[in-house]
Amino acid sequence: MQRLDYEKKVEVRYTDIDMNWHVGNVKYIEWVLETIPLDIIKNYRTHQIKIKYKKEVVYGTNVSIQTDKLYK
Repeated sequence: MQRLDYEKKVEVRYTDIDMNWHVGNVKYIEWVLETIPLDIIKNYRTHQIKIKYKKEVVYGTNVSIQTDKLYK
């Protein structure tokens, strides 16, 4: 990340996990999109999303979703 533009704290819920008790990959993308204000979602097109997986996330864990924006 070049800078922190948006951040959201999330507690992993039962519905966020897969059969292995880890957060599923699609859920990470949903969390990222939830950090972005609606006016940006409406007026800009998402070109690329990069996710940095530091470790497995499991049920009951608190995570910080951090997003920066780049305009081209």
